[in-house]
Amino acid sequence: MRIIVTGASKGLGKVLAEEFALRGHQVGLLARSVRLLDEICGSLATATGKQNVHARACDLSSAEEVQTNVPILVAEMGGVDVLINNASSIVKKGLLEMSADEWRKSMSTGIDAAFHCARAVMPYFLTQGGGHIINISSLSTKISLERGVSYSASKHALNGFSKSMVHELHRLGIKVCTIHPGAFTVEGDDVSSWKMPATEVFRACEYVVNSHPKAFVEELVVRPLTWPE
Repeated sequence: MRIIVTGASKGLGKVLAEEFALRGHQVGLLARSVRLLDEICGSLATATGKQNVHARACDLSSAEEVQTNVPILVAEMGGVDVLINNASSIVKKGLLEMSADEWRKSMSTGIDAAFHCARAVMPYFLTQGGGHIINISSLSTKISLERGVSYSASKHALNGFSKSMVHELHRLGIKVCTIHPGAFTVEGDDVSSWKMPATEVFRACEYVVNSHPKAFVEELVVRPLTWPE
């Protein structure tokens, strides 16, 4: 498969990109940091012995930058079958602490980027008669997150965006899924933590994209087995 991952330079996005690439898929990375993207592409080329990872640095909140860079990435990948909207901005502040600029950044990264990227891949999906869009939401849309007003708001908006796309696109063969991860660990985190490994979110994505042609997974919750009381 040919898979684009947004916010792929670190955290969960990096894990998703690495896991798909290590399984031989063509993977396209979108994020802001040229340095981090170059590092990931280099390490994966060494690990796989293939040139199956491609990257473009851009501001995902900019419609113009997304519309410029996604076609270049798709051409390098030879097409696109899956878009994983993972990019987000976590600002751990409540209403009384947050600035207007922080609010705008969180919302533009969390929901505007998903809109721009979905629009950018749509011509390819329509031409080939199908594709997958996976939107990485959050368990915080089901269990309130303290001091996370902008993050929770952007993820609730992403949920609504996903549900509307489901109704609009399913007749066109385009599958839309929302995944709600709970707390997870990534490279460098304390693995003895109660949090689940981020690779469990990858496993959920892998399950979604391998669904039967006559079925699709609309929503998934993946969360740690135990959590602090």
